[in-house]
Formats: sequence, C-alpha cells, structure tokens
Amino acid sequence: MTPDIIIKDLQKKFQQEYPHLDLKFFQTLSRGKNMSTIKKFCDPLHLLGDALNLTHTGSIEIRDDMTVNELVLQFYEQFGVHAQVFRQSANLWMEITLTNNWTLVQQNNHGREISIQ
Repeated sequence: MTPDIIIKDLQKKFQQEYPHLDLKFFQTLSRGKNMSTIKKFCDPLHLLGDALNLTHTGSIEIRDDMTVNELVLQFYEQFGVHAQVFRQSANLWMEITLTNNWTLVQQNNHGREISIQ
C-alpha cells in the first residue's frame, strides 16, 4: 500500500479475491462536543495518500482466515486509516457489523449464498 495508489485500484484487488465483499475507506468527522462521530467515505477515484493523509508505504497480508475485525484493525494499526468491509446481499451492499468476527472467506461465501437466492 502506497500513498500514490488510487483507492479504486486497491478495492479492485480486494474484490478479485473476495467478489462478494467491498472494502471502503473513510475519515471520521466529529460534529462537536457531546455529538456523534460521522463517517465520510473516501472518493474511490482519489489517491489513498490524499484522501487519508497516508504518508508511508507498507503491506498487509490479507488471509482467508482473517476476520473482518482483524483486517480493519490492521489497516488502522499499520497505516492509521479507517476501513470498513461491506457484504453483498442480492443487489445491495450491507455494512458488516454483527458478524465482523467471521473470516473473510465466510463473509464472501455468505454474500454469494444470499445473492443467488
């Protein structure tokens, strides 16, 4: 991962391995004191470095047995960027929250199963 990679290219690589999952990056924005934090998803056509102030290069080993939670945590710990994984459900993309302890393969398989029906 480098600051000069286009977000869409990184997403495409992820979807080649997990076609029923989608990886998105976001910034957190605070609405002020005692108010909730909101997510502002990055434009996939922007450079990762510009969108998220990424300044260094590195890599993350994404494994089939890695949970969604582990992947998201690794992006944050290694690069300080916020990531979110979505799963396909028919023709919708649902944010993974309740099953974020499932592996990427389990998530992808589930997305395939519920999209076929």
